[in-house]
Amino acid sequence: MKKAILVLLAVLFVVGVAGAVLAEEVDLLFCPPSCDPLPNSDSLNIFWKVQPMSTIYIFDDELKICTYIGAPGSGNFHKGFKYMAAATGVGLRKIVGSISPALPTGVSMWGLLNRPDGIGHTTGPQVLGTADVDLVKDLEKLYMANGTGEVSLFADNTAAGGNGMVVLKLTILDQI
Repeated sequence: MKKAILVLLAVLFVVGVAGAVLAEEVDLLFCPPSCDPLPNSDSLNIFWKVQPMSTIYIFDDELKICTYIGAPGSGNFHKGFKYMAAATGVGLRKIVGSISPALPTGVSMWGLLNRPDGIGHTTGPQVLGTADVDLVKDLEKLYMANGTGEVSLFADNTAAGGNGMVVLKLTILDQI
């Protein structure tokens, strides 16, 4: 029994000495006398950009329109559509329109856009072709405004019968 008590005391002594040594080491590792204080702030680089918004969205996916050859009075067949536009920032913008591909000889398509939310002014009915034509001008500070448009199809006496498809493209540009 004496032996067991001596062994137990020896183990306790070793554990006590090891604990004291480790306590000294912990103090030295975590808080040496010459350590600097930890910072109480930090920073982050943030890259930012502000730019004007110019976007247009046509709500309809397709329109079907027809006309008769050589009937100008009754040949003014037209279909309407709705669109939404945004033109934020400083400076005037405009909405232009074009169609692709070109229509056959004697066939013409006209486009008319109303002012989105009464902002800007319309240029009235315009013949649409493969080059951009102005449809609405003087847009400014326009954010997600709704408007309506209309396309009309004409065929004069030189037109041949036929059918096909064109794509109407509306674009917002800086007004120069």
